[in-house]
Amino acid sequence: MGVLEQFSSLSKPFGLLFALLAIGLGQARRLDRAVAWSLWAYIAVYIGSTMFQDPSYSTEIIKRLIQFVQLSVSFWLIVSNVKDRSRARTVVLTLMLACTLAAVLHLTGFAANHVHDSRVAAFNDNPNDTGYTMAIGALCAIGISMWRDIPVWARRLSYLSLPITLLSLVTTGSRGATMAFVVGGIAYTLVGGTLPNRIRRLALAMIPLLVLGFLVVRTEQSKNRLQSTFLEGQVGPRQQIFPTAVEMVLEKPITGWGPVTHLQVLGDRLSFGGERDTHNLYLWLLTEVGLLGSVPFFLFLWICMRGGWRSRACIEGSCINAVLLAGLAMNITGTYRNSKLFWLSLALALSLSKLCKRLETHDALGLDSKEKIHQGHSRIFTSRSV
Repeated sequence: MGVLEQFSSLSKPFGLLFALLAIGLGQARRLDRAVAWSLWAYIAVYIGSTMFQDPSYSTEIIKRLIQFVQLSVSFWLIVSNVKDRSRARTVVLTLMLACTLAAVLHLTGFAANHVHDSRVAAFNDNPNDTGYTMAIGALCAIGISMWRDIPVWARRLSYLSLPITLLSLVTTGSRGATMAFVVGGIAYTLVGGTLPNRIRRLALAMIPLLVLGFLVVRTEQSKNRLQSTFLEGQVGPRQQIFPTAVEMVLEKPITGWGPVTHLQVLGDRLSFGGERDTHNLYLWLLTEVGLLGSVPFFLFLWICMRGGWRSRACIEGSCINAVLLAGLAMNITGTYRNSKLFWLSLALALSLSKLCKRLETHDALGLDSKEKIHQGHSRIFTSRSV
């Protein structure tokens, strides 16, 4: 029955139906060989390592495997279907609107839940997860404000969304989400182009960072948490978790401890009384499947990160690159291997890199590469597409 719980909600059967329809209608194209092999290699090592685990963990191991496969299939379908800038912009705009709505419900108390240290999360979630969501929404708002050829309502909507999501981020008290937003904001400044464009993007990226700093200083709880981190080196339970996890990696560097077992061993060594999360994606992978399974997954992450970096040539790609780098930074202080937002950013980075590459080499418009990249904007916001 534990495995069947994976399909107990309405979203999962509908998601499965959507995936089957997309594949059946030929909307799923072949992934790059390196991407496909890296995912298959991780899954193979994961399955192989289960043979040496306690049988009592089998249900949980299978549940996590099914979840990983679901995310991988979602990744595949997103890469296959985000083929042009119109769809990319639709995804980013929808993501910003969803995060803004969540922030409004969070700030007004309709979906807020208070946790220890006066931190406020949303939808009974972890404050760090809520903070990550708000950081992504704020980064999308910055990206949309930089787009050209969009109507006034869309630009004003991004200006309205930014302070709302930032305020919601600050109320969570999440240090990891705050730093993830800073990393994403800085990423916007690492874009080429003409000098006026660079100055414009630098200003549009720095203003939100200054706003975030103002909100943090004005929020006692967030200010105290950041001060304890930077001035006293306090990072909560991670001070004990990270060294212990590193010791576990050194004990079994090749094969790791196995799925679920690695979290149980970590919890036992910390006298936690159950499974203990590593609070770091990279330590999670190394303790779970060792170098044998981590190297393929790290290769997968690197391919997506390279795609995000290359997609900066497109104005939409700079937004996706910022969102992806924020997610990779967030995984330093948390484990977001099963986060839909994280997998969405990975998929968009890969698909946008392919799109920008096609625009650079396509001669149908009779323009040079740089002109085609900047003039090939989506018409999603124009009256013709409404």
